Amino acid sequence: MADRSYLFRAKDANGRTIVDDVMALSADDAMRRLRQKGYTAIELQDDDLVPRDGENQELSADVRRTVSPQIRLQLNTATPRRARWLTVVNTYRQGYARDLIAVAILVGRRCLNYPFSWIDYLLLAFLALPLLLVFALTRSGDRYFNLQLAALENRSDDVLKLVDKLEPTLRKLGAHGALEAATWRAKALARLGRMDEALSMMERAKAQPGLEPATYQNRLAGVYATAWDFANVRKCHEEAIRLAPDQPLGYLGLAEVLALRFNETDSARQALDKVRSFTLTPESERMLIHIDGIIALNERRFDDARRSFETMRADLAERARSVPLALGVQRFSEALLTMACAGGGDHAAAKQYYSECKDFLRLHQEDDLLQRCEAALSC
Repeated sequence: MADRSYLFRAKDANGRTIVDDVMALSADDAMRRLRQKGYTAIELQDDDLVPRDGENQELSADVRRTVSPQIRLQLNTATPRRARWLTVVNTYRQGYARDLIAVAILVGRRCLNYPFSWIDYLLLAFLALPLLLVFALTRSGDRYFNLQLAALENRSDDVLKLVDKLEPTLRKLGAHGALEAATWRAKALARLGRMDEALSMMERAKAQPGLEPATYQNRLAGVYATAWDFANVRKCHEEAIRLAPDQPLGYLGLAEVLALRFNETDSARQALDKVRSFTLTPESERMLIHIDGIIALNERRFDDARRSFETMRADLAERARSVPLALGVQRFSEALLTMACAGGGDHAAAKQYYSECKDFLRLHQEDDLLQRCEAALSC
């Protein structure tokens, strides 16, 4: 498996904040490498700008050379509009010397009263070209943002149309890009009640060379979850664990479905204990807090559950500005907070959280969570 690029913000031995990138086989591998270098308070993110597939190593090197880690980290969490302008600024920063020469020639010709000619048009086109290219290239970023927004609003037909437009770009990322496109399409089909087509779509994606079988199983679990088929969600995560027992994602997914959908608290805790033996990314650590909260809720430790869910919600609220799907996860946290606050006797907070999440739960037909929230509020 080829190395991937990860962006990080961390503290060095002198307490200075360092923003850079690291090449590693996985997020866990990246965290190990950074800790071996003495970094602490590590915040790790996937480097969305750098291709992940090994066959794109030359393009990967070009992106890492021309776009600084600081800019790439900002682009990861920026809204499409801000990402566009960050890219414009970085593009001109990279070529500022030649741009200054072009501007100097234009100003010089005006000062010498030369008539406006094809030379001036050529220089203006040269100066405008990076801006035009950036706006053309960032259309994919806009489409991905809109794709997440359509999924958040349960507009499955729009999701299918947007995936069609994004698929050529995603396929350039190799097997993982093809799986990403297939997963989006399969989830939309599942929402529309076309589960046979969804599974057929995923089966074709499974044949992509270079795709890790455990990654496929974890993605397939997400498709089954969209159709509320949690028995198969469980089976997929169990298969992912069998295929890659040294990776935490299968254990995290299994622990969540066991705790939230089956109320099998002891089995969920066993899966989490296994997760704690790994070096975790910040994203995995947040997921760990979330599942700890569900277990606490099942065990009627309402104050502990509330602290976990409020920590999760605060983190998601910041990310939701640039990642629409984070808002969906935030709404789930608010549903769980409704139950935790009601169980702990704070009905005013429970009603407030329920008012924020109930429309989302109804839109996504989360009948079980709706019933549990209403039962908690009625006690």
